[in-house]
Amino acid sequence: MTKQKLLVVFLALIMAFSLIACSKKADDSDPVERNGKEDGRTKDVTEKETTEESKTEKSEKTKKTEVEKTEDAKETEVKESETAKETEATESETSEETDVVESEETEDADTDQVADGEIFETEEFSVSVPEGWVTPPAMEGEESTNKVSLFKGGMEDPMALLKAPVINLEYGDSGIPLTKMDKKFYDGAEDIDPIEIGGKSFSGFTAKSSDLPMTCLYAEDGDKQYQIFLWTEKPGGTISLEDADVIQIIESFQGK
Repeated sequence: MTKQKLLVVFLALIMAFSLIACSKKADDSDPVERNGKEDGRTKDVTEKETTEESKTEKSEKTKKTEVEKTEDAKETEVKESETAKETEATESETSEETDVVESEETEDADTDQVADGEIFETEEFSVSVPEGWVTPPAMEGEESTNKVSLFKGGMEDPMALLKAPVINLEYGDSGIPLTKMDKKFYDGAEDIDPIEIGGKSFSGFTAKSSDLPMTCLYAEDGDKQYQIFLWTEKPGGTISLEDADVIQIIESFQGK
């Protein structure tokens, strides 16, 4: 009986120690589990934060890319706008230059169109006197029906006409024949090629008289004779056979 009680007590002690050991083991294992759970939560938070940071970085990169694209697009628009303005400016300048050139050509054309002026007429011939030219009245006793002198200038200062370029016109026909001027009476005379003006073919020469350059022209049209002296370089100005007003005078010189 005593042995049985001792055995029961011994077994009870063994069970008690076993329970205590199990309880302590459980207590020892809880921190590990807690740490595992906490580590899991920390890992989840870290992954979440990393994901959010990644999303934030992607969002910022996307915004930056969009901003850069927007800026590039604006720069492109600005460049295109500047190019368009430069093109318009160039076209405008070209148009203005064209207008200026056309205007200058028009002015040149207008310059070539000499005003008719007046008609000088005698019993024998007639000639046009363009604007800017005058025929001073002949002095008493020097009137002539077959010749006239045209001066390039104005009557405001008659003395100035002595220095102005002048064209002497002489007309002849069977009734009042002309004497063709001989170049041997002038210094440095040189023949010129025949030229046709106003339907008449003129021959002639260039020379100097009293150190003043002159050109002499002579033409015949049937029994009509035309002789012209051009004093091309005078102190008051110059003229040439290429001047529109000079050509007009020669073309209009017609016998009756």
